Amino acid sequence: MKKIISLLLILSFCVTLFACDNGSETPDDTDNGDWEYVLPTPVVNADVSLPFTSADSFNPYKSKSKLNRKLIPLIYEALYSKTEDGYGYPQLALSANESGDTVTIKLKQGVVFSDGTPFNAENVKYSYNLAVKNAYYKNNLKNITDFTVVDNFTLKITFEGAMLSPLNCLSFPIVLKSGNSFLGTGKYVLKYLESTPYFEVNKNNSNYNPQWNKQIALYDMAGSSSEVYAFKANKVSVYENDLTDGAYENLSSKTVSIPTNSLVYAGLNMKWAGSITSVAWIRRVINIGINRVDIGAASFLGQTEPTTTPFKPAFYKLSGQELIETTGDLNRAINILEENGYDKFTNDGYRTDGVNTLKLSILVCNENPYKKSVAEALQKSLATLGIKATISLKNKADYIKALEAGHYEIYIGEIELPADGDLTEFFVADGQVNYGIAEKSSVLYNNFKTGKVNMTEFIEGFNLQVPFAPLFYRKTVLSVNPDISGITTNEGDVYLSVSDWRVNK
Repeated sequence: MKKIISLLLILSFCVTLFACDNGSETPDDTDNGDWEYVLPTPVVNADVSLPFTSADSFNPYKSKSKLNRKLIPLIYEALYSKTEDGYGYPQLALSANESGDTVTIKLKQGVVFSDGTPFNAENVKYSYNLAVKNAYYKNNLKNITDFTVVDNFTLKITFEGAMLSPLNCLSFPIVLKSGNSFLGTGKYVLKYLESTPYFEVNKNNSNYNPQWNKQIALYDMAGSSSEVYAFKANKVSVYENDLTDGAYENLSSKTVSIPTNSLVYAGLNMKWAGSITSVAWIRRVINIGINRVDIGAASFLGQTEPTTTPFKPAFYKLSGQELIETTGDLNRAINILEENGYDKFTNDGYRTDGVNTLKLSILVCNENPYKKSVAEALQKSLATLGIKATISLKNKADYIKALEAGHYEIYIGEIELPADGDLTEFFVADGQVNYGIAEKSSVLYNNFKTGKVNMTEFIEGFNLQVPFAPLFYRKTVLSVNPDISGITTNEGDVYLSVSDWRVNK
């Protein structure tokens, strides 16, 4: 990717001021593709360009666009960044001591904001008060009941019940109020030449390395036809496809998978009397016998991480637990079927007890073709158990109507869980995915959350009741300029290593 020498002539056409705290708009991108491309930021040493939108703010507590939110971790650090194992990676925190429902956090000393202002616990408390009112961050913090400053470098945080992963929740940006804007302690500082923004390395960052990229170009997507076009035209260095629309275009020979907290699962109707999923041992057969590896490989481009529990496979509290194999235990499932009298087969190869044949329907929304692929792969896996499954494909309105009416046996669902993996939305009456789940499963989860049962007891109870069958956590795909190396990512931090990206000339 070419370096920038000078764009001062271009700047003479910039007629709109851009302010980081108010999200004011800049003119639409009117590029017609006829000119030779150079990175669109007035800096002298930028090899990397990232997308943003001037129609949104860089204020972390006002920003609403995905584009700008991805850039927030470059400017602002948190107490902890989220990790797959749930431990959380310390950024501004030095240590944490968990005791029951309370966590005591010791903060790093000697840290300063980008303007040199010392960092302390009051900055964290100020930022927390903003975060709990913010739509993007508050869901991760909803289980905090008290947030107290003990001294300049100590915090005491109390959670409701036994938190699954309290440190992962503490990933909200820590800010310093400075005039009409915020400052952070991150690797980069937002700068402007006239009205054009770019990132400049923050030499006050506590981990500052002179080898970091000095400047990062920013390309304004406001008014642009698509992010795909910007990547194809070499205006940005990367493009992230979250696969939510069921479409994928191969844009680069180099791609990186990014983990998410989006759990794809098979909801099993425990309540619909007369349906086979209302029978507990049949739900257990399904949960034990299906091959999640095959199901994940057949959908979402294989960008999946199979799981047999509702938690991330790497979650530290699963260590030492006896878990179902992600490839399934076909022999064990068949034994349960035959013990319950389903040891015969119909002419078309499905199990029967001589009177009843095992058959059901899988409800799936047609908005995302990848969800249909999940249903088809599940259908195939059920067939190996001798269970006949048909697929009921519905538009979103009819899909929701069927769920609310309880007229289904299995449905394909997806939910983005909070940073700590909290499952409340499954188990409370007004939860967004509380479909077909019986009260006894809600009691089990409540007992687990309040510490009355431990992880082993919860998993055993979950596998006996099977309110839903977890299938996989899905990922997104980051297309990368093939000349760039050194890319690593993390959930919630796509540009984790951007300071170390290198362009092969």
